Amino acid sequence: MNIYICRHGETDYNLNSIIQGQGVNTNLNKTGLDQAKDLAYKLKEIKFDIIFTSDLLRAKQTTEEISKYQSCKILEEKALRERNFGIYEGKVNTLYKNQIKKTSLDMWEFSPEGGESYLDVTKRVKPFIDNLLTLNYDNVLLSAHGGLNKVAIVYLMKWQLSSLSSFRQSNACINLISYNNKSETLKILNNIKVSGS
Repeated sequence: MNIYICRHGETDYNLNSIIQGQGVNTNLNKTGLDQAKDLAYKLKEIKFDIIFTSDLLRAKQTTEEISKYQSCKILEEKALRERNFGIYEGKVNTLYKNQIKKTSLDMWEFSPEGGESYLDVTKRVKPFIDNLLTLNYDNVLLSAHGGLNKVAIVYLMKWQLSSLSSFRQSNACINLISYNNKSETLKILNNIKVSGS
């Protein structure tokens, strides 16, 4: 099974370093829409058996562009929502980062008031991924978010959560993990230039 994981295109919140998790349901800006269209074109030669998308607007808009070149079923999946940042939703990213520095916790352990830690997100996405790996698909696409994608990649690759800070997820990037006989291979990571495969 080839598991492609993409991030949505740019939003104004991305552009201005404002936190958007689940509580702020932003839409793509013009750049983000162009990125989504470009991503869709780059993926058009890959015939997906199924696409799972976060039900948040920015991911759905990105998926809508991808679907123009696909004929498979598209399912909304709440497990693919971005992390809930609680009281930091809609606030500048530096406030959140400064709060983490005031604690003795690692980034993946910190849980903002009313929100989720990355450990919580892992617990949320784990049943979905475990079930996905039992299904008989050749090519699957997960259309989601920066933080969620990182958690999914770390879980699929059996990496430590501490590796979350070692790579990024750019807007409209694509990742590819090939899963075969319970063995996983990371073939593409955070690529915004991919074209078929």
